[in-house]
Amino acid sequence: MVFFIGTLGFGAGSAQEDSALLDLSTGALSFGIPVAQARVITETLAAVLFIQEQIEKKGYTLSTMGEQAKRFIANWESEKYRKSLLGAKA
Repeated sequence: MVFFIGTLGFGAGSAQEDSALLDLSTGALSFGIPVAQARVITETLAAVLFIQEQIEKKGYTLSTMGEQAKRFIANWESEKYRKSLLGAKA
């Protein structure tokens, strides 16, 4: 997910400063970021899960982006600007 590049990592343990960590085995989130930024990540993850559930419920196949496409979008000026509004690393 392009939105999370440079902010959200995956694994067990606690998030480092300026990052969030999602434990895929338990679903636990930990944050080393300001509350407002943590809220945005939590709400975005909830939206992603909802969309994935709806795709599955309707019998569609989820199509994801490759790494090259993610990097391309992450380097858009608008993406850098959006991240700067959240106080994230651009």
